[in-house]
Amino acid sequence: MSSTASSSHVPPPKSSPSSKQPTDDQIQESTHLIRTRLRELRLDDMASLAQQQQLEFGNPIIDEQVSWVRLSITNLFHFFGYLTATWGSIIVNIFNTNLDIGDRFSTFTFAAGASVILLVIYLWCLISTNPVLVWLYRLTVGRGSGGLGLVNSMNPNLFKNMTQAQAEAAKEKLSAPPKDDADFHSREFSLDIAKMLLQISSLMYERDNKDTVKAVKQIQSQLAQADRVTRGLASIPLGLAGSVIGDRPDRPGRLFSSLLGGKNISSIADQVLSIEHKSRDAIDLWADKYGMCFEPISELASLSQAYVSVFWDPTSTWIAVAFKGTDPRSFEEWTTDFTATFANAQEDITGFNMVHRGFKERMFPSAHISSQRKPWTSISAAVKVVAEGLTKYRDPDTKINV
Repeated sequence: MSSTASSSHVPPPKSSPSSKQPTDDQIQESTHLIRTRLRELRLDDMASLAQQQQLEFGNPIIDEQVSWVRLSITNLFHFFGYLTATWGSIIVNIFNTNLDIGDRFSTFTFAAGASVILLVIYLWCLISTNPVLVWLYRLTVGRGSGGLGLVNSMNPNLFKNMTQAQAEAAKEKLSAPPKDDADFHSREFSLDIAKMLLQISSLMYERDNKDTVKAVKQIQSQLAQADRVTRGLASIPLGLAGSVIGDRPDRPGRLFSSLLGGKNISSIADQVLSIEHKSRDAIDLWADKYGMCFEPISELASLSQAYVSVFWDPTSTWIAVAFKGTDPRSFEEWTTDFTATFANAQEDITGFNMVHRGFKERMFPSAHISSQRKPWTSISAAVKVVAEGLTKYRDPDTKINV
């Protein structure tokens, strides 16, 4: 899964003098409200992850540091797992009477090529995650990267290639109203929008999930203090609180407060958010530079590197939903990409057909309990929160591009 930033794209808007525009004070108020609600959704997502870890592994404390040796061995198991699955399928297909000699040869060639490429990727991951080599890289080649993460440090000029004028042009086009129905299917390209979305996609690699793991660990330590989900639900076993949490699964903060309970919710929330906030400085600096806002939303049902965030301009009418895709140094994610299979997502989202199974499992995990929040619920709720905030002081019929 590659890193993507999605947003609608239409031509620049026509001026409308009668359009209702929010004042600076109203923009500040709505932005504060949006951030508050998004962080409540964020707390819900991390609380769900903490509960998931506790239920699956029985140990409420996450090991946030995985040694390079252990990671390398785990990756080797992933590699052999891929080889077993791939070549097992190839052997079956070789004896398939419906395939001619050309089909058998092309299938064998593809599997052999993929296996060699994945072996090279395994060696790359072995090298690029070695702490000594990473330290040497940062000390030498990476010194001129300006503090960027390892992925973006290979192209340190990336975030210097967009001017303020280009950013303003991109935001103006992103907030443009839809065309008339007659022109709806026309295609247009904007270099300004492309530059901005490319930078947003790349920025997703600037957040280190180590602080997120520490934040989830902090929530787990609170869960570990009781044998039940909360003090207020002391008679309900852990994992069965879904029916009590109940009617509004997308209500910001409800899952977090229901799981932890007690009168120190605000203090615990502040501690958790302050831990995670340390890893997002580079993204916040970029967003501030171009007059935008950023908030992470969901870890996509895992404590790996993948996550999803939203970007928006408090003075405009657009939202960009950005996913961090395959980490070039994560061999587990590479094997997921190479074993691409598809699943039907129509049961989860009306109108969808076949999607990448790995992506579907991140958005709509099949193994979950009723009290846990699916990432899609958090994402859709976040879009709704931002859209409501952006339209609060605008005309009632204002449309938000997503």
